[in-house]
Amino acid sequence: MRQELLTLYQEMGREISDVFTKMDENIVTMGTLKDQQLEAERGAKCYSQVVLTLTNNIAKMDRLIERRSALEQLMKTNRDSQVSRMQMYRSRQEAAEKEAQRIRHDSQVMQAEVRTMRGDVRAIQEKRIRLKAILMTLYGVLRETVDAEDAANLGGYFPGCADSFERLSLAEDPVGSTSAAPWDPADWLDRQITKADPLLRHLDNAPIGTFLIHASRSGGEESLVLSVRSPCGVRFCKIFMELGAGQQQTGRCGFDYVSPTSFPSLEELVAHYRVNSLGKHNRDMDTFLLLPLKQLAQMNAAERTNNTYV
Repeated sequence: MRQELLTLYQEMGREISDVFTKMDENIVTMGTLKDQQLEAERGAKCYSQVVLTLTNNIAKMDRLIERRSALEQLMKTNRDSQVSRMQMYRSRQEAAEKEAQRIRHDSQVMQAEVRTMRGDVRAIQEKRIRLKAILMTLYGVLRETVDAEDAANLGGYFPGCADSFERLSLAEDPVGSTSAAPWDPADWLDRQITKADPLLRHLDNAPIGTFLIHASRSGGEESLVLSVRSPCGVRFCKIFMELGAGQQQTGRCGFDYVSPTSFPSLEELVAHYRVNSLGKHNRDMDTFLLLPLKQLAQMNAAERTNNTYV
C-alpha cells in the first residue's frame, strides 16, 4: 500500500512538474500572445484610422459626384443655350453676308454709274469753262464787235447753240463795259518754257480756245510761240518780235514775218484775238483766245477742291 501511495505521490509530482512546465510554456506563450495582441491592437487602430480616412474620402467623393451631376446638368443647359445662340447668330451671319453681297453689287453698280458721271461731269465742266470764257469775252467787249459771223463761229463750239449766241450778239451789253477785262500776262505768257514743257500737255484735254505764249525751242529773242487748243487739236503759231538796237525787243509783234509789227505789244495781240478768230492765219486754228492755260489750271484745282466727284 505504501509503495502504491509513494508511486502515486511520485506520479503526481511528475504531473505537477509537467503542469508547471506546461504553465511556464503557457506563460511564455501568453507573453507572445500579449505582444501579438498589442501588435494587433496597434494594427487595428491604424486600420481604424485608414478606414475612417477612406470613409471620409468616400463621403467627399459622393458629394463630388452629386456636384458633378449638378455641374453636368448645368453644362448641358449652358450647351443647349450656346447651341441656340449659335444657330441664331449663324442665321444673322447668313443674312449679313447676303446683305453685304447685295451692297457690294449695289456699290459696283454705283461705281460704274459714278465713273460714267465723272465723264459726264468732266464734259460739262469743260463746256462750262469754255462757256464762261466765251461769255467773259462777249460781255467784256463792244457789242458792235460781235457780229453774226462771230456768233456763228462761237456756236460751232456748242452745237445747237448758234441761235443763242446770235441773239447774244444782238442783245444789250449786260455790264455796259467797253473793252475786255485784261488778263494778267503771267497767266498767258511764260518765257521760261518751250513746247516740250509738261505744262503744255494739258492743252490736249483743255477746252477749245485755251492758250499759252512761251519761248520758242530755238531760244531766239526774235520769236515766241503761241500754243492753242483749236477744234483740230493743239496748234502752234510763231509770233515774230521786232528787234531794235542791240537786238533788244521793241515790244511790237505779229504773225506776219514780212511785217511783224502788226501790234504794239503782246497784250494788244492777245486782246485782238480774244474777239477775232485765228482762222484767217490758219484754218486749223479757227478759234479765239478764250482762256489762258494757267487760269485753267487754277480753275481745275479749285474745282477739284470743291467737287468730290472729280
